[in-house]
Amino acid sequence: MYMTSFLQKLHRTVYPHNTLHIPTLKRGQWYDVDTKMFEAMFTLLCEYVENECAHMELMDTKKYSRWTRLQHRWIPRKFRKALSRELGLANLDWMANVENAPQHQVDMSQMTKELYLWYNDEYPQMKDPYETVIDPQFLFVDENNNPTNDFASPTSDRAMNRFHPDYRDMLDTLNAMEEAQQKTIDMKLEDLLAVRRSLWT
Repeated sequence: MYMTSFLQKLHRTVYPHNTLHIPTLKRGQWYDVDTKMFEAMFTLLCEYVENECAHMELMDTKKYSRWTRLQHRWIPRKFRKALSRELGLANLDWMANVENAPQHQVDMSQMTKELYLWYNDEYPQMKDPYETVIDPQFLFVDENNNPTNDFASPTSDRAMNRFHPDYRDMLDTLNAMEEAQQKTIDMKLEDLLAVRRSLWT
């Protein structure tokens, strides 16, 4: 009994429940609040799937060995991610397919799985549109309608040259691509909020 209590206290000390480590945000770099909010919310979803759902899956002691349970409990999540992912998704599949499961449970389990897979598999492939293109030959047009790459007119520091039509078209395309990405992210955040009340074990 004493050893069990000691191990529980040790686990809470090593893996505190009142802190959130966001592995996608690198130490020493600046991130705006919108990015931190998005990553924090989906990190919590990952913790739910890889910690709580995986733990519930391991309750089946006939299916999983003591060694597997020890790995899941004591190895940091970043080193057991593949194992925890497999266990967590298995538990979500079970909750969605258990006999006579309420439809709400089925829907929430399926949506949780879809959000988890989107964040881990699809979202990392989403590239910044501005990093995927090559600038046109000329970016601006001066007061004499000559193409140039000078931001301002050489005759006046305050006179900005006009965007070249090719550059303006490229910016319009990139803005549309970026807006489409942001709408996808907003939709996923709304879906995450929709399942929020089901994220407990």
